Formats: sequence, C-alpha cells, structure tokens
Amino acid sequence: YAERNFKFSEATKMYEIAIAGQANMTPQSLSSNRYALPKIRLGSCLKELAQYKESEKILTQCLEEAEKDAKNEGGDEMTLVHALTAMASLHQAQSHYKIATELYKKALPISRQ
Repeated sequence: YAERNFKFSEATKMYEIAIAGQANMTPQSLSSNRYALPKIRLGSCLKELAQYKESEKILTQCLEEAEKDAKNEGGDEMTLVHALTAMASLHQAQSHYKIATELYKKALPISRQ
C-alpha cells in the first residue's frame, strides 16, 4: 500500500542522487543539516520499503554524526532530533517499542529547546 501510494522507491533513488551530488560540493557549502537530511530521509524511505537493515545502517551513521555535531558549540541539534526520531520510527516499525520509546524520550527535550 505505502509503495503504491507514496512512491518510496522513486524517492529513494532521488535521495541517492542528492547524496551523490553532495560529494561534488565544497565542505563550506555543506552545513551538517543540509548534508544529513537527505540521508535521514533515505533511511526513512527504506524503512517504509521494509528494508530495515539498510535503513538502520544509514540511520545509525546519521545519528552518530548528529550526536558528534550537536556536542560542538553551535552544533545543529535539530538534525539530532531528526535522526533520533527517524531511528525511533524504524524501531517502532519493527515492534521494538522499548528502544523506540527511549529514542523518542531522548529527542523530546532537545526539540523543546
């Protein structure tokens, strides 16, 4: 149903193209948010396609990068919130409710700041 109505396969291909295009950009033009969001969205599309292992691989990398960036002064905490909630949604889709709840609880206070 989701694939038929929302075309996640097409979106996945577009995010992969966007991520590949980022390799040609200068580091100065890539804020952490601009760099991370296509990857996070790709991970979310893969979740919708039930490609959970690939989604988890991508989202784990995004989450690690976002946590590292958020620790730096002036780091982008909203990217961390996006990564946490995407990972939580992935775990929720797999019925890993305890892990999903922990990730959502971690994201909530950051998003309220």
